[in-house]
Amino acid sequence: MNKIVRNITTVLVSIAVWTVMPQSAFAQCKIDNSSSIKGEFSINGTKVSVKGDGNNNPTSPNNIPIKICEGEIIKLSNTLPGTVSTVNYWILPLDAYLANGNPNPPKNPGTVVGGYTTNTGESEVKIAAKTTDPNGFSFYEGPKKYVIFQYDYSTPTINSTPGEHYACQVIEVIAPPQPSISITTCNEKEFQITIPVNANNIYDDYEVHFDPVSGSNINPVYTGKQTLPYTFKASMPDNSDRIIYAKGITKTGGCAAAPATPNERKSVKSTSIFNPTISLIKGTATKGEFKIAVSSQADILRQFYIRDPQTSSNYDFSKPFGTPKVPNVTSGIDTVAVTVPDGNKQYCFLVENMDASCPATGATPFRSREEICTTPVVITAEDKKNVIKWTRAIGSNAAQNQTPFIYYQVERLNVDGTLDKPFPVINDQQKIEFEDTDGLVCGNEYTYQVTTNYGLMSTSQKVRVKAISNDRPPKISGGVYADINDNPKSIRVQGNFNGPDPINVVATQYKFYQSNSLNGTYSLKHIGNKYYNDVTTDYEKQQSCYYMTWTNACNIESEPSEKICNVNLKYSGGKIKWTNETSLSYGTDSYNIKRVDKNGTPLGDYKKFFKSNELVIDTLHEREGQEIFIKIESQPIGWNIIGSSTLPTTSSNVIRIFRPVVIMAPQIFTPNGDDKNEKFVIRGKFIQNLILTIYDRWGNPIFSDEQKGYPFQENQKDDVIVGWDGKMNNGEKAMPGSYAFKAQVEGTDGTVTVKEGALLLEY
Repeated sequence: MNKIVRNITTVLVSIAVWTVMPQSAFAQCKIDNSSSIKGEFSINGTKVSVKGDGNNNPTSPNNIPIKICEGEIIKLSNTLPGTVSTVNYWILPLDAYLANGNPNPPKNPGTVVGGYTTNTGESEVKIAAKTTDPNGFSFYEGPKKYVIFQYDYSTPTINSTPGEHYACQVIEVIAPPQPSISITTCNEKEFQITIPVNANNIYDDYEVHFDPVSGSNINPVYTGKQTLPYTFKASMPDNSDRIIYAKGITKTGGCAAAPATPNERKSVKSTSIFNPTISLIKGTATKGEFKIAVSSQADILRQFYIRDPQTSSNYDFSKPFGTPKVPNVTSGIDTVAVTVPDGNKQYCFLVENMDASCPATGATPFRSREEICTTPVVITAEDKKNVIKWTRAIGSNAAQNQTPFIYYQVERLNVDGTLDKPFPVINDQQKIEFEDTDGLVCGNEYTYQVTTNYGLMSTSQKVRVKAISNDRPPKISGGVYADINDNPKSIRVQGNFNGPDPINVVATQYKFYQSNSLNGTYSLKHIGNKYYNDVTTDYEKQQSCYYMTWTNACNIESEPSEKICNVNLKYSGGKIKWTNETSLSYGTDSYNIKRVDKNGTPLGDYKKFFKSNELVIDTLHEREGQEIFIKIESQPIGWNIIGSSTLPTTSSNVIRIFRPVVIMAPQIFTPNGDDKNEKFVIRGKFIQNLILTIYDRWGNPIFSDEQKGYPFQENQKDDVIVGWDGKMNNGEKAMPGSYAFKAQVEGTDGTVTVKEGALLLEY
């Protein structure tokens, strides 16, 4: 009960002091009595050396706790040179020491914890309670932080004046837990030991044992590490199985009570890792991607390293390229895809093999003895040639182990990647350019790759380029023509090609230029395929003229075709006339005047091989009809010579010609039997039916007759057409004198015309 009260009191006092004292007051030795020489002592000989009180600095080594295992015996020895008269040691809980209001520790030897000596200044103390072990100390309160305090009164050799000296050290008593480690079996007869971050791993060092079941012994390995996690490899002298365990170690020495890890029996792997070899690097169709052919080994990790030869002659082995990977195959040759930072720059590679089970590299890396470098290629299309340029081979003068340069090989490939044309090898290492002028077609795409032969093979990526030419394409070889199109209603301008289209023409890059006269100013009207329906021009009212070009795959426009104009037909003053500018690029030989119906359906030729561009319409016979439709058909020059022209005929617009009914009547007739003017008749053109009525002077009808199917004018004889012979309808002769007539005429177009007039009857 008293102990509990004492502890509570100590804690309360400690809290009070901590709340009112500044941080600097937490130093172990509160006062050094103004001595210029600090005290000194060691713990377990050379293990730990303590000097002075830390100058009231809470970050000094004196105030950084040293781990000591519970139950461990520590030997305290005064190390201050000179005559030692009195040495006292105290071991107090840190909180009780800080709570002590007296600035100086007690000096009464009866209160010395662990004893003292006046001769050697040494004392052994067991970190335990006196109640359980007589070598322990009175105020031991279990694992926690304590202060070891030393006081002496002596005459140092470096100071003739005797004086008091103080030294102190914070310790942390721990109940030693069993350390935790992991063990991995590696190739090359190695074990990999990892000491992880773990609640049990609180030691300053770890002693790892590899005891043989049979075979050669090996000394324990000390890590010397306090920062965790920590991994190391241990090489074995033979293939014997090993019993592996670890002990925790503090700065003052081993912990006698510290348990070791359980013994674990492990077998080594005697497989040796070999240095990988590289045989080739080859570009793929993906920008910046290459495939490296490298030897493969089972149960290893493979790691690549990369360097830019323009900026570095050495590899940075602290920066692997990509993530280590297990090979795709267990043995033989494996192909690995890598993507470089810039596909247009040259990069070099080394390969390293590592243990797949133990990826931490050993002292001797297993790296390829040779490096391999990419061959970047840039291709430029110039006038009628493709220029292939690549980066110079590094060759045997590189800082790395590189096999000597042998040759370059430029190849042209087909679309499917097969070889189209190999070019002669280039043995000059400095020659890094080649021009391909062999059969290039403007607009065609060509694929190239370049291989550098070092003994190793470095093949570039496949690079495509479109060939170009500055030559202006020729005009359309088969000519052009302009024709009338009814659906849609337009002037159709079209190229007429001899054979296939122009080579590599861009299908939508035919250009059509238009003007309102043959020699006028032309402007671009349309860009499209091989024909153009110009719906903006009323071909019945005017003529339009055109020429045509085409643009090749190199975006160069051809020479213009001949200029052509549509045939525009008009009717005026009894004549039909049409424009004489040719609608055919080869020129017009002659015209056919075509009869068509009102829908434009051909009815036959009216005139053939007509050289003029004018026709008097009166020459059209009455039998051609009262209403007729005509168009002009142009024949190209050479139309009648086989093979001389492939241009078709072209047509004009259709015109309608309407001729009115013609009615002629005599003013006098004499039916007296002399066979002259014996009958009053109506003659004319385009008469289909006729009704004739005669009136006397008082307006009374005295004669009327009708005739259907009136004959053509040339057949209108007195004896075949209706007429008045001077007799009235009652059969009597009419008296001489003036009479009136009315002729009701139905034309061939169905319209009715009435003609009235006066006539004179005489005998």
